[in-house]
Parts: sequence; structure tokens; C-alpha cells
Amino acid sequence: MSNVQCLLCNKRHWALMCPELPSNKMRVKTPDLEEKRDVTLSNHCAAEEVLLQALQVNINARGKTRRVRALFDSGSQRSYLLTKIAHEMNLKPIEMKNIIHSVFGGSTLQKQDHRVYEITLQNVNRGFSFDIQVLDQPIICGKIPRINKGIWEKELKGKNITLTDHGRGCPDIELLIGADFCGHLFSGNIWTLECGLVAYETKLGWLIMGKVPGLKQEDTSAHLGTSLLIKKNSSVADLWKMETLGIMDPVETKSKEEMKKNAVGGSTL
Repeated sequence: MSNVQCLLCNKRHWALMCPELPSNKMRVKTPDLEEKRDVTLSNHCAAEEVLLQALQVNINARGKTRRVRALFDSGSQRSYLLTKIAHEMNLKPIEMKNIIHSVFGGSTLQKQDHRVYEITLQNVNRGFSFDIQVLDQPIICGKIPRINKGIWEKELKGKNITLTDHGRGCPDIELLIGADFCGHLFSGNIWTLECGLVAYETKLGWLIMGKVPGLKQEDTSAHLGTSLLIKKNSSVADLWKMETLGIMDPVETKSKEEMKKNAVGGSTL
């Protein structure tokens, strides 16, 4: 046994017993982690050809009110508030949660501690309010463009649809309303505009989404929408490592596959 060395990990055990073998990995169970795992499937393209469901809302907590830019995201199991906003409003957490995030592409991140806050959502006219719980997050997502002037304005006006998130630029998303609450906020009214955009009414205001007509995509790279995909202390180089993205060098992949075959077919006890 002293001379045994695994072909896969170079440790002192038989290759058939190596935990790196796929067949052995399937036997490992982590039920305690599964229960705390959240899924975030969101992704968006950096090009301004597609609009996501953003709007302006008021948040109220501890007697303070603030207008924020919010994003409806049914691909996220939880709702999130920028940590900066929570600090500026002097919010007090009601509890702490330790969560493992499962993200777009099937990857998982390390456990992350989140403060949980209770806030009240209000539409800009303050005619509706709804209480939700949010987790704090330093950065929610990348640049998400607002709707600008275009041929859709006349049609929206004719249908008496008023948008709260419009103009130039890409202000930060400060609140993400996930699947835990967004289903309670849709009114059911939907309009498909002649230009192809789709307007959804919520109890907090109207959302608009879809491909913007007449704009060509200039950036074909897709960027994952939520910051849950980004570890706070990760460098740009770490985030874009090919291994992290699931892209392996063909030679390296072939070598590992051959080693596994050899371990299965060539090792004897």
C-alpha cells in the first residue's frame, strides 16, 4: 500500500477509490447545503437591444422613504437590496442568512452571509404598498438600459400607459424583486405593442420588455445579470478564467478523460 499512488490526484490510494472519479462523486451527498442553496438564473446581454423589466418604486422603512430603481426578476428565488441603500436608510436587520447561490450555467458559489431586512414597497403615487423581506447585496447587476424615446411613445400614450423608468443612461439597479414576491405584484394586464415590445402592468407601475426595434446588436457577449455570480473579493482575471466559465482546453480535457479511463480499466486491487 505504501507504493500506491492515484493516477488522478497523486494521493496514496487506489485510483478506483479516488473521490475525483465521477462514479464516486455521485455517492457524496450534502443535504444540509442543498437546503440553503438559492438559484439565480438571470442573465442579460450588454447590448441595448433588449429591455428588461425595470421601474421606479418607493421603499419605506423605519419612517424613511426613498425612491429606487427596481428590477423584476422571476429567475431569482430571493429579493435583494443594495447594501449601500440599507446603510443610508439606517435599516436594522431582522436576521442573518448563510446562503449558497446556484447561478446561471449550473455553477455554485461559496457560502455568503446576507442581512435580512423588512421594507415596504410603494408605487410612485403611493396608492399601493406591499411588505417584503430582502437580502443585502453589494452589487445587484450590471448595466441595464432604460427605455428611451421612440416610435412606441405614441402607442403607450394612446393606451394610457405611463412608464417610470425612462431616459438615457443605465442607473444602478438598487432593488431586485425576485420570485418570492414578484408574483403577488402582477395585475394580469398585458399589452403587446405594434413595435414588438410588451408592456406588463404591476401594482407598482408598468414594466416594458422585449427587443427594441431598429437597433442592431453591437455587443454579442452575454453577461450574467446578477452580482450573485460575482464573489466580492474576486479579481476580473479570476472571474473570466476559462475553467470558471466551464470552458476547458481540449488537450487538458482529453488528458483527464484518458487518465480516468486508465484508472477504471488498468488498475487492479
